[in-house]
Amino acid sequence: MEIKQRLEYLRGEIRAERISYSEIYELQSLKEHIEDGDIELLQWAGVDEFEEEYCNCILCKHPFIIGETGNELGFCINCQEKKDFPYDLNKYYEDHNNNKVAFKGFDTMARGLLENYKK
Repeated sequence: MEIKQRLEYLRGEIRAERISYSEIYELQSLKEHIEDGDIELLQWAGVDEFEEEYCNCILCKHPFIIGETGNELGFCINCQEKKDFPYDLNKYYEDHNNNKVAFKGFDTMARGLLENYKK
């Protein structure tokens, strides 16, 4: 049986509330074949909705994990801690929290929103 057909069969078993433990195990082994937006199957396959997201730092290009070793603006902790880091992110976050800056994300640099926060 084709993998996509098998996934749809397992979806039917989930919805009918009769999926077995062996079928759940099978679904977990097929998780790399489940489409990213298929929350139903991903949850049953045990995929964490908030898996670590790796990105590359805008400045040094090294990989980091958002929320752990870097931020959602695209900077790794190593670059942020350098004395010559070019932006005052504390002021940016303060303005964001006070609704003075409407956007916070990787596009912040492309949108030029950090220009006012250069040191």
